[in-house]
Amino acid sequence: MKYFLYTMLPLASMFLSCNMTTPQRPLYPMNEAALLWRITGNDLRDTSYLLGTMHTVEGSFLNDIPGFRKAFRRTKQLATEIDYYSLPTKSAKSKKKNNAINNWRMPIDTTYEQLYSDVHKYQTVDSALKVKYPTYEKMKPAFWIMSLGHAIQYSGLERNGMMDAYILLLGYHNSKDLFFMETIDSNRNSIDSSDSVYSSIVNDVSLSEQAESLFDWVNAKDSVKLFYDSLKMDYKQNGLKSILCMMSDESELISFLDSATLANKAKIDQILISDRNEKWMINILPNIRKASSLIAVGAKHLIGKDGLIAKLRSLGYKVEPVTE
Repeated sequence: MKYFLYTMLPLASMFLSCNMTTPQRPLYPMNEAALLWRITGNDLRDTSYLLGTMHTVEGSFLNDIPGFRKAFRRTKQLATEIDYYSLPTKSAKSKKKNNAINNWRMPIDTTYEQLYSDVHKYQTVDSALKVKYPTYEKMKPAFWIMSLGHAIQYSGLERNGMMDAYILLLGYHNSKDLFFMETIDSNRNSIDSSDSVYSSIVNDVSLSEQAESLFDWVNAKDSVKLFYDSLKMDYKQNGLKSILCMMSDESELISFLDSATLANKAKIDQILISDRNEKWMINILPNIRKASSLIAVGAKHLIGKDGLIAKLRSLGYKVEPVTE
């Protein structure tokens, strides 16, 4: 059960209690819920902005963020995490994909039917996957837990309709000067590194345990969709507070996880958030001095002691929430 819960970590915590009145930690904007932040001071000639996005939220939500339209009009430059419209070549993409997939392949001498002592559980999983994925048994159960979750999370969203890609499209259409936090290759390297940590977690979990988790997942697929829908709704209503709740040490989910699971989560957060933020600052600082900029990145990159807000404040910049 703990393995299954770990796979649900980014969303399950939204349904667990989180004390929003916890005293503010140093450099930790617990009471500042805004998604848009104004950057001034430190002898900046022009005001710049940070925008905390959610990759699975539709682009039309931008119109509901207080101050977004004004900030977009005022800024000369626009930045996103990567150039979502510049894709790697087919051969390079296929090579990386094949390398990643090999970590998730089932041993050739093992079948799903062997993994389930209960025939009903096998039949439930088989009927859920076989119609759409006739060769599903080639991949480990953990692969399907992640893949099906991803499919639900992005259900109904075209690439151009995703919040981050949509704002970049607005930038192109409005002739903004564009810059990006990282290249697609460096982004892929970070994801591959986190995948390797996640693979090590999976390799520590027996295939039978993975199979049980997959059965739980298939039975809970309607609830999983509600989880994702609620996560997006919480982001829209509560802004950064929803992300802070998920990360909080006081979260019931975090306190439930054992030390080994927490350590692996910390490794992934270090790779995907902290390390990237450090590199992004090298890109952000000269650009906000060059011209007024709107920097749109995943909301989790803004918060915490290693977040972009804290990093900019520690250098003397004034970073304030935009509320209207």
